[in-house]
Amino acid sequence: MQEGEWLYAIARTYGVSPDAIIAANNLQPPYTVYPGQKLIIPTP
Repeated sequence: MQEGEWLYAIARTYGVSPDAIIAANNLQPPYTVYPGQKLIIPTP
């Protein structure tokens, strides 16, 4: 796994951009997402 790979996979799964998920969740660089973390997924 590379940095950010999880976030991009989540975005692709839900048909939204990674930037939309980042903005909806106020994530800060390096945009780390942890197992079990709850994210807001914006409507595509």
